[in-house]
Order: sequence, then structure tokens, then C-alpha cells
Amino acid sequence: MEFIVGESAIKYGDYIVISDIHIGFEESIEEKGYTIPDQTSNVVERLRVLNEKAKNLIILGDVKHNIFLNDKMKILLFLSKVSELFKKIIIVKGNHDGNIENYTKGYKNITVVLELLIRDTLFIHGHKYASKEVMSKAKNILTGHFHSAHKLKDHLGTITTRKTWAVYKFNNEEYFKKQKVKTSVKKVVGFPCFNAFFDGTGEKNGPYSKFLEKTDVLTLDLIKLV
Repeated sequence: MEFIVGESAIKYGDYIVISDIHIGFEESIEEKGYTIPDQTSNVVERLRVLNEKAKNLIILGDVKHNIFLNDKMKILLFLSKVSELFKKIIIVKGNHDGNIENYTKGYKNITVVLELLIRDTLFIHGHKYASKEVMSKAKNILTGHFHSAHKLKDHLGTITTRKTWAVYKFNNEEYFKKQKVKTSVKKVVGFPCFNAFFDGTGEKNGPYSKFLEKTDVLTLDLIKLV
């Protein structure tokens, strides 16, 4: 596993792994009176660069921002462009990805799954528990849904939010008490949002949050903050 410096992406074998693209996020901002550029082309161009490092792609959920996306053309355009870049694309379904299969069924190289285990690494979105079978086999977990970010205060007192990687220790004993599943997970990595305008809150969310203890926080430039 390799953090890609300067990007919200990890290289795992011959896969680029990203999370939380939230296509259509701009619509929710416009409803509040703000206008930002459509991020679909920005996401595609960044993935085009990342394609030079690996030929397959894993998206850890929330490809869409809204469960019922108003502008279907945005998601269809994205899938069309990305399917041309990567040999294989695996979407791990997130809580915003209702009916995502209806958009992907025309692409032979795109697969939608609820969870993914490669060797001893489990890839999930993180909004619900993974199956007992994969949890019993996993040593590491890569999860979306956390929107990992960190607030920094400068010498003038100005607070800015920066996307970060959050690394956690997993409490296997407590997980067994609550879920009755024997696990030996060593490390959990929470992903930042891949959408450039979606900074995140820095709070771990979902059912796994109560089993996690933060050990490291890294900026996208891999500067250690915690």
C-alpha cells in the first residue's frame, strides 16, 4: 500500500484506490446560493494522471452525492470517461449510491460490490458492517465515509480545513464482544474525499467508529500532524 503524494489516492498493487467522489455535490451548493464549477472533468483529469501509476481502479463508495441524482448525464459522463481509462473498475457501494447499478450495467469493465477483500485487505465504504466472513480474514481495512480532514489554526487564529489521511488502531476485543466475530485487524485507514470542493469534517462516522483509536494523521503531502 502506497500513499500517492499530493492526492487523495492510494496505490494498492495494480489498483488506484479513491473514495467519496460525490458527483452532483455542486447541486446542493447551488441550492444554498453558491456556484462552483462542475467537478466531473476535474475528477476525470486527475484519474487520467493516476492511471499512469496503475491500470485498475477501486472507488470506496459515494460516487454520487445524492441517492436520486437529478442530472443523470453527469454520472453517465463520468462512468464513460473513466471506463476508457482503466481496465477494471470496482465500485464498493456507499450510502449515496442508491441504484448505481442502473448506471453501470452498460460497462463490462465496471463491477459494483458491497465489500471487497484482496488478500488480507478489506475495502469498504464504512457506513455499515462488513460481513462476518471478510472481517474474520482482514488484517487491514481501507474505508471511505469518514471524509478525513483536519482543522489547522495559523498564528493569526485563522482556521483552515485540510484533507488528511487518518490511521487508526482497531479494537478487536471490543469488536468480538459487540459483534461476536473474531478479528485480527491491525490497521484502518480513513480516506479523504476525492472531490476537490468537499473537504470533509474530520469526524469518523458509521458503526466502526466506536472500535477505532486514531494513531496518525497525515496531510496529502504526507506531513504528520498527529
